[in-house]
Amino acid sequence: MASRRPDAQRVAEARSEELERELNEFRVQQARLEASLGGKIDVLKEQIWARMEEAEQKRADADAKAEALVKQFRSVKETCVKLEEENADLMIGMVGDNSEMGSEDLKKA
Repeated sequence: MASRRPDAQRVAEARSEELERELNEFRVQQARLEASLGGKIDVLKEQIWARMEEAEQKRADADAKAEALVKQFRSVKETCVKLEEENADLMIGMVGDNSEMGSEDLKKA
């Protein structure tokens, strides 16, 4: 029995060393994966930031275009109001001219 204990101890030590090697290999693999994923994550972060900046620029461009369109619309609206006023003045002038003609025609008759 005494001879079995040293054998069992050697087996246990050998198994412990084997498990230690496997653990070290696992740690190396984990470090490699973390480094690999870390690099990929950094790339993804950069891509996300670039897309966000691009989206912000597009929004700013769209806002500027919308503002220009609003200004253009207001200008067209003001022109329409002025033309309507001029048209109304012309209509009033024409009615006045027609009524004067009508009264002159009545005076002649």
